[in-house]
Amino acid sequence: MQSGEAKESSSELQTGRETRRTEKEGFLRRVSSQGKKRRERRCQWNTLDTGQDRTRRRIERDGKQRGQAEEALVQCLCFFNSFVQLAATLPSPPAARDPWDFHPLL
Repeated sequence: MQSGEAKESSSELQTGRETRRTEKEGFLRRVSSQGKKRRERRCQWNTLDTGQDRTRRRIERDGKQRGQAEEALVQCLCFFNSFVQLAATLPSPPAARDPWDFHPLL
């Protein structure tokens, strides 16, 4: 490809409109049936949104969410573990001879 000219890489016919994409400009040019040209600005040609890109982004997003959930679970378990260790250091209550010894009405 020469740097001075934009080569057309694809041409499709969709619902009465011809869609031409040019690599150099990064534009998507639609030619309507009346011959009016309308340009729509897109991101660069190489980063047009495709199904693979959406899938890759979804996998990355799910991985981040899974990582955040795992991190929250680890923090919760560490918090619970600290209570277990604290309870282990407390002295055990005296053994009751009768379960009614600790009844609030007695």
